[in-house]
Amino acid sequence: MGVTERKAREYKKREAEILKAAFNLFKKHGLENVTIDMIADVVEIGKGTIYTHFKSKHEIYAALFLQHLDDIENQINQIDETLPDVEKFREIIRIYINNWIKNKSAHQIFQKCMNHLTLENLGPKILEKVHYHHKRKHQQHIPLIKKAMEDGLLMDAAPEYIILIVSGLLQGISALLAEDHFDNQHIFDDPDGLFSFIEKFVIKGLTK
Repeated sequence: MGVTERKAREYKKREAEILKAAFNLFKKHGLENVTIDMIADVVEIGKGTIYTHFKSKHEIYAALFLQHLDDIENQINQIDETLPDVEKFREIIRIYINNWIKNKSAHQIFQKCMNHLTLENLGPKILEKVHYHHKRKHQQHIPLIKKAMEDGLLMDAAPEYIILIVSGLLQGISALLAEDHFDNQHIFDDPDGLFSFIEKFVIKGLTK
């Protein structure tokens, strides 16, 4: 391994350590109460070293949220390509719901990272990644929707309309599930019930 490659791996490893420490501190103390100094103490590095990776707490929020989106996208990419289009659509929705419900505390942190994120406080490199993920999140399923329409499985409508409605519904559910004051324990006890209702409300409403 060359010097450049070794330094790159060490840099990436240190960045992962910073994000892990930040996540655990956010979970324990809340986003607003965690400082860069606290994160540096956990990782046992100087505050200046953190700033070589992230220019602000907002960049840490963004990096954690992007990490979460990457994980969901990897799960979606593992869906069996031989499944019928509507079944793929069901699997995508189930993946989102499982990520929100199976680890409530982690979902709350990722949701709060998104809510606290201020784009004006991001450097150009991570800002570009945020814009890319937001655009990709809404565009990556359009080919699947178009194919399902061609196969006569979905109602005829602009794919962008379907993405808009489904994304808006799921984002609203995601936000409500992350709120402490929302009485939703029965939902966490019965995630299949939530999926079944969404399936009836969304999938059956879109299929012919």
